[in-house]
Amino acid sequence: MNDNFVTKETLESEDAILSKILENVSISEEYEQIKLPSLGGLYGLGTDTIHIRGLTFEDEKILAGLKDRRKSANILLERCIKEDLNPLDLIPQDKVFILTHIRNMSVGPNHEFSMTCPNCKEQSTIEINVLETFECRYPDKPLAPTEEIILGRLQKPVVVRRAKSHELENTKNNILENLWRYVVSIDGFTAAPIRTKVVDKLPREDIKQIISIVSSEGIGLDTRFMYACNSCDHQELTEFTFQNGFFTMT
Repeated sequence: MNDNFVTKETLESEDAILSKILENVSISEEYEQIKLPSLGGLYGLGTDTIHIRGLTFEDEKILAGLKDRRKSANILLERCIKEDLNPLDLIPQDKVFILTHIRNMSVGPNHEFSMTCPNCKEQSTIEINVLETFECRYPDKPLAPTEEIILGRLQKPVVVRRAKSHELENTKNNILENLWRYVVSIDGFTAAPIRTKVVDKLPREDIKQIISIVSSEGIGLDTRFMYACNSCDHQELTEFTFQNGFFTMT
């Protein structure tokens, strides 16, 4: 072999060559700005927006090789969010919103699924444009990690911590059993035994008030849509349920 032989590749850096070849398909550099449903105050970003990109083939290979599919959504977020934002810190509404937009950038906004009519029991194929169908609800001001409220029946100040998405992936019963953990203080008292005993004695009205803060109710994508059966023309307002495969596109 002639050591003096010079190829085109030796005259340019590898990064320059790759940049030139991929100039029309460089998805990894195409970031989209989105406004978080929480308005970003929970994460110390100093802004209500973040930047995301769609999936690359490299991302898909990593997701396909996972043994624990439950980790796929968080890995997807780690790779596709430009900002230094830990997916485990996200509240559910922000997590779903971000994943929905990543999905839109990767495969488009349309989603097809099957649904059984509650009236005639026939199965219909439904297709919706997710971003057009689901409106995002925003709070009047950025959400804070904790919020102080006066409970309706107890009539005492309570500081409540908002739950992160991974904490709410448990069953509802487990959340109710550990609700005291989200109550930072009650009338200024922070001791765990006090919080536990008071929460156990609270009326349902006050428990619902606490849960509304813990779960950050009232913001994020409104996932209701009007279902129309193809067989009997039955129509009703229906709640769309996100499946894990929806976000990872599997």
